[in-house]
Amino acid sequence: MGMPAANRERATPPPNRQQRRHPPPTKDVEGLRWVADQLNLSLNTVYALARSGSIPGAHKWGAQWRVSVAAFLKAVHGDEGAA
Repeated sequence: MGMPAANRERATPPPNRQQRRHPPPTKDVEGLRWVADQLNLSLNTVYALARSGSIPGAHKWGAQWRVSVAAFLKAVHGDEGAA
């Protein structure tokens, strides 16, 4: 039988399921652990704040929370923090 021709010719393997669902954080977006470090709070407290909508720029991406760094810094530090 063998593999179909399309699969044999593929140069790079497709991303695995985990990578498709949860892309890695970028410079513009961080996880809640970063927020916990910034605010010197426990991770459980930050998760509770995210669920309640109290963290600016926080949104769920699949099963993970992501935070817009620019929106978070602007809300916490004002305009000078979002440089």
